[in-house]
Amino acid sequence: MVVITGDQYETLVRLMRGSPDSSANQAARRVLVDGITQAEAVRETDLKRATVNHAVKRYADADELVRKAYAGRSQAFTSGQYDALVKRCLLGNFAYFLS
Repeated sequence: MVVITGDQYETLVRLMRGSPDSSANQAARRVLVDGITQAEAVRETDLKRATVNHAVKRYADADELVRKAYAGRSQAFTSGQYDALVKRCLLGNFAYFLS
């Protein structure tokens, strides 16, 4: 499973207009950032397994799309490139990436 940083996850949530406080979002964050299993996330949140799976898949897929979009399909997205995206998004400067 993909493991991303907390800043990267928060950026994805903002870009996708997710609800950071939702139980599904918190479960996905625990899986993708903290590296716990989906089963553990289900137990922690009392959500249905399908709900956790859907949230994890949604953000993991978005992470993959962002990496491909900014690095090209044959290259990996470097930490520096992703960190630049995170900083600009956290500062609210999305226009740079949308142009």
